[in-house]
Amino acid sequence: MESVHPNASTLSLNELVEGALKELQRLNYSRRSVRRYRTAWHQLISFAQTTALRENYSDELGARFVMAMRLKRGERAKPDEGWRRHVQFLVRVLATFVRDGHIERSKIDLRQICIPESMRKTLSDYEHY
Repeated sequence: MESVHPNASTLSLNELVEGALKELQRLNYSRRSVRRYRTAWHQLISFAQTTALRENYSDELGARFVMAMRLKRGERAKPDEGWRRHVQFLVRVLATFVRDGHIERSKIDLRQICIPESMRKTLSDYEHY
């Protein structure tokens, strides 16, 4: 697949986030998913500005953001901060976009998943639906 942003690593964080969001929309991610990514990545931009880190994405920035936003043991996410439960994955997607210049939807091969016998009929019915 051809890269959307061949120089993604040189883009400012704002430009990078906008490009990644367009890529998610191109891949037909749901509005809810795109909103979760947007919220998390805009928090990353704010975090970068308040910590005086450079304006480009770096693995160090991503790691520091994940550590700062990760829910502590026993801590519950506020209603408007549900994205924090997924912060590590959300940042990893952005890091992949920087490295590869595009985002790929993950694929799950159901044949390789160990499905309990009691769920096989339900899954089969759902697949036919």
